[in-house]
Amino acid sequence: MGHNNFMAKFFLFLILFLIPLSVFAAGATLSILPATGEFTVGQTVKTTIFVHSGGNAINAAEATLNFPSDLLRVASISKANSIFSLWAVEPSFDNAKGTISFAGGTTKPFIGSSGEALSVVFHVKKSGLASLALNGARTLLADGLGTDVFGSSQGASWKLMAAAPQPVIPATGLPLAPTIWSSTHPDENKWYSNKNPKFSWTLSPDVDAVKLLYDQFSDSQPTLLYSPPISERELGGVQDGIWYFHIQFRNGKGWGETAHFRVQIDTEPPEPFVIQFLDGKKTIKARPRINFATTDGLSGIDRYEMKIDSGEWQEASYILPAQEPGEHLVVLRAFDRAGNMTEAQDSFTVVRADLLYIFIRVAAGLGIVLAFCLVYFIVRLKRRTRKKIQFAEKYLHKTFDYLRNAVEDCVKDRETLRQYKDELDSAEKALQKMIQRITDHS
Repeated sequence: MGHNNFMAKFFLFLILFLIPLSVFAAGATLSILPATGEFTVGQTVKTTIFVHSGGNAINAAEATLNFPSDLLRVASISKANSIFSLWAVEPSFDNAKGTISFAGGTTKPFIGSSGEALSVVFHVKKSGLASLALNGARTLLADGLGTDVFGSSQGASWKLMAAAPQPVIPATGLPLAPTIWSSTHPDENKWYSNKNPKFSWTLSPDVDAVKLLYDQFSDSQPTLLYSPPISERELGGVQDGIWYFHIQFRNGKGWGETAHFRVQIDTEPPEPFVIQFLDGKKTIKARPRINFATTDGLSGIDRYEMKIDSGEWQEASYILPAQEPGEHLVVLRAFDRAGNMTEAQDSFTVVRADLLYIFIRVAAGLGIVLAFCLVYFIVRLKRRTRKKIQFAEKYLHKTFDYLRNAVEDCVKDRETLRQYKDELDSAEKALQKMIQRITDHS
């Protein structure tokens, strides 16, 4: 079994490190458009992040776009026309840090030179030279291994200029932009499952009216007038998505600046999923292997938790803790970033390892040890023993055939029988490789 594991690891090494050198096309790239340009303060700039596969069939990409937060701010981001439909990291931005992050994937491999990953609308805050760069980028090959074929990224350099002065009528004493807070959705960067957000603000004595609006645009101007003014507003039944609440104060001098507050709502749980038992639902392994995965179309998957029988909830893993023989129930929960949950459960049985199984493992282990000893003595004595090796090979196959027949006579459960035969097959293949190496050197 040890030799078998060595050969498997060696073969995996060849796949991961040698074969890609000959089969990959040029490295994939990510780029920002427009790459250059001149824009004025107050202007909005629609920007697109493109994926260029370089002739490779890719199914995932990720990156962080860094921008100067003192010169630019993100007004909105959109994945509507993206080549990706699955999001390991939901596209998000942080105007304070000057970052936009995403990690998208697709079930249909992409090959092309202009695949849109994400579109962004920037608002120019002040003049200066803005350099935008894509960092931490990866593009993954659709080869079942997630091989990274990222080659390079192309950033952008924009010249931001002050707007031409416009004649204005001096105004003093206008209200300041309101300070908005929410008792139900306090963090603008978090997702919530509450569809009824409540907003509050403080009115100064001179404010005689307010205008409100909520929509899905980050810099809209409110239109709904309240006079006399109100100091809080609760919305009911807001649909899932990213929304913005806008408010503006008026006093005797006129209307002041508008304040904006973002709310992210996701009330739908992750997609249903099933638990796969890689060693079968009836296994002789005390630590069975499982597989599970699901997706969430809006806020994304946050974590998985699991519980076995009446045990405590814990972080889910693909190899279960050691279990006593008998039937067990495993329960898995998938949570999205808003706290919504989908649950899956299934049962499995651990069969006690009997004397027959122990005999198979011991016999297989002794056979491998004897094969190593045989190789050692043949190399030391340098004898040409091809006929003896052929006889040993023939006797080996007869012995394992006898063991298989004996197992079939003793074990009636099909799943347990399959696992016993897998053990015998693994041992026989390992010994066969040993004999082949002896033949090659004799």
